[in-house]
Amino acid sequence: MYRSSLDNPSGIGYTSHMNYREYHEFQEAAWDRLPFWQRRLAVERLRAAYSDKFFDELGAKIREKGLGHWLPLYFHATDGMVVRNVLRSNHTGPATLRRLHTIPDDQLPSTVYGDHPGFRNWDDYYIQVLEAAAGFRPIEDWTPWVWPVPDLSDTWEGSPSA
Repeated sequence: MYRSSLDNPSGIGYTSHMNYREYHEFQEAAWDRLPFWQRRLAVERLRAAYSDKFFDELGAKIREKGLGHWLPLYFHATDGMVVRNVLRSNHTGPATLRRLHTIPDDQLPSTVYGDHPGFRNWDDYYIQVLEAAAGFRPIEDWTPWVWPVPDLSDTWEGSPSA
């Protein structure tokens, strides 16, 4: 299991250059872009990588501060990097985690920033995946599937080869 500290003594949430409303809209739009199957795989990876205690602590912070605003200022550059690497790489962690499918950055939906054509990386999605893994965001909704959908039958828990 990975460890993380969700303690934020300053009480300040990470919002970068955006105000509260802009950041919330950005978070929601990013979550809407992430297809169901990518949400599902990412949540499974994080649930396998982190303990129930971690998600209990995360849930308390989310209830206290709100979606997207629970993380400490340093989280993105420290624990957030570990989370993003868990989502994109199979080179670390226990065997049960390595069995689960990863999603490399270049397979994620593109995020556009102003006039820039866009980026494809976990930076824009991992916070929402953490919130979904803690039970604060729905995984299944009406998000359209992105075709082609990869054959992941041998990576789902309970499949014949699992």
